[in-house]
Amino acid sequence: MKILAIDTAAQSCSVAVSDHEELLGEMTLNLRQTHSRHLLAMIHQVLSDVRLSVSDLDGFGVVRGPGSFTGLRIGISTVKGLCAATGKPLAGVSSLDALAFPFAFYEGTVCALLDARKGEVYGESYRCEDGKIEKYGREGVMRPEQVPEILLPEILQRESESAGRSEEKDSCLFVGTGARLYREIIRNLLDSKALFSSPQDDLIRAAAVARIAFRRLIEKDADDVVSFTPHYIRKSDAQIHLQKRTL
Repeated sequence: MKILAIDTAAQSCSVAVSDHEELLGEMTLNLRQTHSRHLLAMIHQVLSDVRLSVSDLDGFGVVRGPGSFTGLRIGISTVKGLCAATGKPLAGVSSLDALAFPFAFYEGTVCALLDARKGEVYGESYRCEDGKIEKYGREGVMRPEQVPEILLPEILQRESESAGRSEEKDSCLFVGTGARLYREIIRNLLDSKALFSSPQDDLIRAAAVARIAFRRLIEKDADDVVSFTPHYIRKSDAQIHLQKRTL
């Protein structure tokens, strides 16, 4: 199954093509430019490099959020257009799932944090073991100082039950732009229990989006293309202002 996967949820933009679980090609740019300026060119370049056309694809994967409202709309509208043109299925992927996915073989807790601006982060925590990754299911938006309480209560609880546990099991690996931006706050809260990924691993990779989308599509778990929309988590400024005016 050949899949084209796209991420436009944050400042970086990533495009990948995979065949089943094998990565054929990938391009990632980390530029302060609107994704509409280069996304279509990136798609064309990656497909050309792997000698495939859009008609050769069996499905599409795209990050549906949370993330930049404008960025998400650009990526999703592009993929929905490709789905309409080809009749091929679509699988939406959480930006936080895609961030955590490359660390499935980390034996411990992974916390994916994206900068949500306004002094907040989008976050979710995961338990990784033997190459399997399981989310706790508390995806949300929060202030960085709330991260341990909301996403990592198990680690706080284990502070008094650490006997016989490995240091890695008691620690949490933080990944993402939110983790990098609020590193000092998180380290002050968790001390040595807070580990951080390298800067290049803080970017969402379309290769991870492709792997997650493949698993959904192979199980016939596609999203409805017509009703598919971004998952913002919080309301946009326009929605907030409109709500205030109608009260």
